[in-house]
Amino acid sequence: MSMNQSTHGTSHKASQKRLFGLYGLLATFGAVLSAMCLWFAVWHNLNQAKEEFATLAFHVSESLQQSLVVKETVLDGFAAFLAQAGMQDPRHVRRYSQAMMKRYDDLYMFQAAHRVSQSEVTSFEKMMTKRRNQSISVRQFDFERGLVSAEQSPSLFYYPLVFVEPRQNNGFEMLGLDIASIPFVAAAMDASSDSGMVSMSEGFELSDGDYAFVMIKPSLLQVGDDAKRYALLVVKAQTLLQGIELNHSGMALEVRYENLAPIMQTSTAPLSPLEVFLFPNAQLEKSFILGEGRIFLTLKQQLGFQHIQLLTLIIIILICLGIGLAINQLLRRHYQDEQSKIKDNQKLYERANYDRLTGLANRHYFEDYFTRSVAGCRRRADKIGILYVDLNDFKQINDNFGHATGDRVLQLSGAILLDCVRADDVACRYGGDEFVILLERVITPEDAQKVIFRIHEEMAQVQYVEGHVVRLSASIGFAMYPDDGETLEALLHGADRKMYAAKRQAKVLSMEEHNKLKR
Repeated sequence: MSMNQSTHGTSHKASQKRLFGLYGLLATFGAVLSAMCLWFAVWHNLNQAKEEFATLAFHVSESLQQSLVVKETVLDGFAAFLAQAGMQDPRHVRRYSQAMMKRYDDLYMFQAAHRVSQSEVTSFEKMMTKRRNQSISVRQFDFERGLVSAEQSPSLFYYPLVFVEPRQNNGFEMLGLDIASIPFVAAAMDASSDSGMVSMSEGFELSDGDYAFVMIKPSLLQVGDDAKRYALLVVKAQTLLQGIELNHSGMALEVRYENLAPIMQTSTAPLSPLEVFLFPNAQLEKSFILGEGRIFLTLKQQLGFQHIQLLTLIIIILICLGIGLAINQLLRRHYQDEQSKIKDNQKLYERANYDRLTGLANRHYFEDYFTRSVAGCRRRADKIGILYVDLNDFKQINDNFGHATGDRVLQLSGAILLDCVRADDVACRYGGDEFVILLERVITPEDAQKVIFRIHEEMAQVQYVEGHVVRLSASIGFAMYPDDGETLEALLHGADRKMYAAKRQAKVLSMEEHNKLKR
């Protein structure tokens, strides 16, 4: 019986394992579904951020290109005006530049430079002094010595400024300053002179702290003329993108001309290293032609938590939690129902296969088990033992002490039989006070006799049952498959005969003992 209980328990555990596996699968599915929902929300938010970045990048690119084209057009007009009108009457040039600055309020300064040879320096200085009614001298810029006169720094040609609008720049007189002595302006001037088109300098810092750059073009009547005069336009970098703001953290903007230092460079507050690790980076790189070179625009944005709609995520998390709780309740109810079914099935199984009083296998189960055991016995070529056990004087115990004591005697007897057999053996209450035991893998009759002897010993130790003096004993018969028969009926019949023989012998011995006591 214990083997069958173990088998049935194993089946029950396997059923529970499958049930838990199903619950685990559903829980995993719910977790994966929740993660996918969160991932989709984050992905959607980041896509929206990328679309917003693309829109901003388009506006930045269009605004920058339009702003530089306007300034290029203004400089072309200024250079053409200088070529036609010259500097004989600076007032005409000033009115033109003032009109342009009034029309385009983002223009910072107009300048004009004229080529002067070393031999013409003195006459040039006298002419400028007379025109300006103040002393004007040709000066060069030296990083170590500052401003130095032409006499201190001899050169074959000088390119002093002959026109500046606005006239004063923080009290510094710029007229006469040789632009060729400023390295970044000289580089732009050389490039412009070679191509005859607009060129640009790298960015530099003004005295007021703002960043600016110079656009320069030779003033020629026709292409191929010798460049003696240059038109210059000083532009503040901050005016290139008026009306456009970088309104998110983690953004960086850079504008450069060719491979020179940036003419504009700005950024917002950086994001945390965690955001840099977790989120992608949106970037735009674009270039367009300006004059004889190219403008390169780079706009970057590091996406981060600021682009995630936390309210949406919270709603999704709450929905997922709600669904998870609902699924949990359903699973708990389903589990309870399944457990109830398992318990009901267990009760039905026990009622169908076990004796309710003793807990031993009943006749139905024993017969079924015998059939399976015989099949295994034939494969293994071994033997099976059948014990037929009948309690002695059980009717007297019932009559003398009542049925409750009789039931207790039956329970004790069943427990003793279970203790005396192996886990693979089966003990059965066959009816009334009769029990049958199936012994697996019996080799010789002596093996069965050992079990019979053990049963007698255990029963002999019972002295009291429910407070009554009870001498518990049994008559036991034995049969072996296939020696004594190949069917259960034949084996039981053989064991029953031996059991009655043992019972008669026990009575004879009991009478002899009684007569001895009387004598």
